[in-house]
Amino acid sequence: MDLIAYIRDWQTLIGGLLTILAAFIGGRYVVLSTNRQIAAVADQFRETVRPFVIAKLGTYAGTIFCLEIQNIGQSAAADLSLELDRDFYQFGDNGKNLRDLEAFVRVVPQFAPGEKLTFLLSQGFNLDNVKDGIDLTPKTLKITTRYRFREIRYEEAYVIDMQHYFGVLALKNKHDILSEIAGYLKKISERK
Repeated sequence: MDLIAYIRDWQTLIGGLLTILAAFIGGRYVVLSTNRQIAAVADQFRETVRPFVIAKLGTYAGTIFCLEIQNIGQSAAADLSLELDRDFYQFGDNGKNLRDLEAFVRVVPQFAPGEKLTFLLSQGFNLDNVKDGIDLTPKTLKITTRYRFREIRYEEAYVIDMQHYFGVLALKNKHDILSEIAGYLKKISERK
């Protein structure tokens, strides 16, 4: 009987150890799985509240192309730098080179949500203005935005292609229309 009791004691001990090992392995798996889920939720949250600086083409007064840089995110972008892949001289010959403007030369310390920079480019007929072999007003531009949110750095590139707008009716934007209405109202009030 002592042998049977001895074997039962060892079975109980081994069963207990295996139960503890299984609990440890299962618990570790649950902890790791939970940590991954928490990290995924934190990443998703960070992506929803982060700044998102975009570059897009707009029009001014229905006839002038403009480059718009805007933070459409929910947080401020820190240390924003803008880079153009080539020179672009506003309105051609006598215009300023966009690359020499302060926004492209210096770092913007904080770029708030909703904040927008607008750069006038040129009228459509003035694009591809070549002088001395240099394209002063190219039809395509590549803008790279670099900025930081907390400890994460972001870099996005946007290609602005004005060619597909040729032959298309360019409607005035809301700001231009409101400015015209304000002018008309001012004229009416001056007459009275």
